[in-house]
Formats: sequence, C-alpha cells, structure tokens
Amino acid sequence: MGGESIMKVLKELLVLLGLAIFLLYCCLSFCRGRRGEVKTMKAPGTDGRRIPRAGFEKNPSGYFRALRADRR
Repeated sequence: MGGESIMKVLKELLVLLGLAIFLLYCCLSFCRGRRGEVKTMKAPGTDGRRIPRAGFEKNPSGYFRALRADRR
C-alpha cells in the first residue's frame, strides 16, 4: 500500500512538472517574439540595406527628402 501511493504521487508530480515546463516554454516563446522585435524593410533607392519599417511608414516623404539630400 505504501509503495503504490508513493508511485501515484510521483506520477502526479511528473505530470505537474511537465505541465509547468510546457507553460514556461510557451510564456518565454511568446515574450521573446514580442520583445525588441523591429520589423525592417529594404530601403527604397539604396543598394539593399535594411531600415526600420515603422520609421519609413511614419514619414516616407521625409525619408526620400533625406535620401535626395545625401546624394547631392
């Protein structure tokens, strides 16, 4: 009787441990994907360098003005 109850408790602990590890993995994967992720794009009018997409979308005319000014 004592050995069977110990095995039952160990099995339950292993299931809980597995569940806890799975949840931790999911949380870390979700956080890693969101934190510090900067979407980039090929910079128009250049040789393929990459720039942050958010800055370009916020002010595309300013980007092209600066690009033309640098070429003078």
